Amino acid sequence: MNIGELAERTGVSIRSLRYYEQKGLLTPLRKENGYREYTPFAVEQVQAIQLYLNLGLSTDEISGI
Repeated sequence: MNIGELAERTGVSIRSLRYYEQKGLLTPLRKENGYREYTPFAVEQVQAIQLYLNLGLSTDEISGI
């Protein structure tokens, strides 16, 4: 799935998903054209990231988990 589909399925903005990638919390595959390609497991990863953020952890703390 592309980044727009992941954003739609998780309710998380595309900007946030790119930030999670920058922080190393998400690692999408890259197509030949450079577009991000996410696996279905990415939905669960984003949901876990959101859970930890709601519990008050920072993205740096989450990356250590």
